[in-house]
Amino acid sequence: MMKRFFIICFCFILIVAVVGCKAKPSAEADKANSVFQATIIEIKDGAMLVKPIDGYPEAEYAELINVMIQHMPSPPEPKAGDVIEITYNGIMTEENPPSPCGVEKIEIVKQGTQGSIDTPVQVNDEENNLFKGELIEIKPQCPPAYGITFRLPKDWVYEVVQSDDAPTSDLVVSIRPVFPGTEGEITLQHCDGFGVCGTGLVQKDIVFNGHEAWQGFYDGQPLWSFIELKDPKDCVIVNSAENWYEEYEEEINQILSTVEFVYYENNTSVAEPTEQSSYLGALSEDEKQKILEFAKGWYAENFPNYKDLVFEFAKDSAFGYTQYPQYKPGEIIILRVTSEKSFADSVRSCFIKITDSGYEVFNEGT
Repeated sequence: MMKRFFIICFCFILIVAVVGCKAKPSAEADKANSVFQATIIEIKDGAMLVKPIDGYPEAEYAELINVMIQHMPSPPEPKAGDVIEITYNGIMTEENPPSPCGVEKIEIVKQGTQGSIDTPVQVNDEENNLFKGELIEIKPQCPPAYGITFRLPKDWVYEVVQSDDAPTSDLVVSIRPVFPGTEGEITLQHCDGFGVCGTGLVQKDIVFNGHEAWQGFYDGQPLWSFIELKDPKDCVIVNSAENWYEEYEEEINQILSTVEFVYYENNTSVAEPTEQSSYLGALSEDEKQKILEFAKGWYAENFPNYKDLVFEFAKDSAFGYTQYPQYKPGEIIILRVTSEKSFADSVRSCFIKITDSGYEVFNEGT
């Protein structure tokens, strides 16, 4: 009888042990080093946006991961398309995209090219934003509404169609290169209730010029059909340029890297806000203090080695940022973060998004 009881207890313990080994690691799990490989999608502000390679647990945790450039041998310098191997403590942050904690080593295991990346195009390369093209500003006919700004190289043309039905004010800007027989175009749209057909549609999460977005592909085609921003809503880029996209892909990416959907309260863009019309003037002192306290707590938890940080609100015109020109209360707040001790020659930026439940860090970097 005792022998039978012992066997039953032993089997129960064995089952519990096996199940425990298969459980998904959490933030409280064993902090032994973990290693995964990923393809670099883009590099910006001292960080790499990477796509984990299938087969690693990190690929199931998140489609895209943000990795700070640290503990990397140089040369070679990392570039988009390279495959890197990251060694870290096995814990990921809960932000979107998440970041690995306790990174000990990052190595380039395979060099690639931008064209080899089998992922949605990421079009917020700061260098591309500086290409020499004419700055085009399309204002809405019936503000308050969204307009569009972008840069257009020579030998390209654009057409604008707007509705007068305030407050909808649908806006469609069609762009294409100039040459006889051009069929198709790239359109930049702010339309109320953009709709898609779900048949044969695959959507991927991407980052478009700092904004979370979906990129849509139809019927297994490698060329994307549309990019729809999650916030601000109803802002869409539609691609019907399949006849000439490949030939002009570099210029298309340059143009898209400069596209911004700009909110206009009136005929004056909010992209260059005054103290009264910007989010900074709209926030109360109590709200500002809450945001600063949130940022201090977030840095203390995620970057404990950063000491003596100084936080201040930054205007886009003063701080050099134009990625979020549609400043309205309740959207994106930019903080300028400096320190005299931890990284004396570095100025960091912290983008904080106001949510229904409070605040969250939307992006962070040098």
